[in-house]
Amino acid sequence: MRGFNILWRAIRDTFDQILAFMLGSLIWWVVVFVPFVVFAGIGGALPSLVGEAVLILGIVIGAGPGIALLAKWTDPRLVIDRPSWRDLGPWARQYAVPAWIVAAFVFTALGVLLLNLAFYAQSGSLFTVLVPLWGFLIVIGVIVALTSLSILTLTDATPRQAFRRAGYVIASAPIQSLLLAAWVVVTTLIGLALIVPLVLLTPPLIMAATNRLVLNQLDIAIPDPNAPTDERVVERTTGDRNPDKSRRGGGLFNRR
Repeated sequence: MRGFNILWRAIRDTFDQILAFMLGSLIWWVVVFVPFVVFAGIGGALPSLVGEAVLILGIVIGAGPGIALLAKWTDPRLVIDRPSWRDLGPWARQYAVPAWIVAAFVFTALGVLLLNLAFYAQSGSLFTVLVPLWGFLIVIGVIVALTSLSILTLTDATPRQAFRRAGYVIASAPIQSLLLAAWVVVTTLIGLALIVPLVLLTPPLIMAATNRLVLNQLDIAIPDPNAPTDERVVERTTGDRNPDKSRRGGGLFNRR
């Protein structure tokens, strides 16, 4: 049930701050797809193997910082003091290089797995039996990419620390991690069917859930602006609407 609670809180985070999250989503699309389109055009004019390497490079350049910045933008701890678009510049300078390092490892591995999956799924060779394994490894790779880039910005970790903590998050919460993978698939399919949610809501919904999983497994407190104050807790517990008021009788019944 904890995994579904994480998803529910991610949905609440997104719709409680829907305008800010939609802005973050639009910025994410620009950061990710401009390098992708440019390098895809360059790679299309090159031989097959070189072109695929160039395409992976474009994904690394765009997706690494894009995911990292979106993770920071959707950090649930910033619910009270929301960042502005002016914060993106300092964040980009701080996290771009570590995000490129993380993305270089993760997306290169994912690219190789996807190429193997696409080739051997239609080849009819003995390696076709490995297709389910490669599919599972791709799912794991996607989770590693999301969690490590989230950890990079949420905890100001180095790339090495981000990988280690991502391994801890996934190993300590395997069911929640697989549920996150299913969440990625479901939200993406819904977005593809409806187009507008794909552009405006799918990226923040995915990153909000990733952030919640990371912070939950690393035992990092998340403030709840709707939580009752200490005075309200006392009031609910005791029924006293004036908990700070001294309780004194009047007249002859005054007790000291």
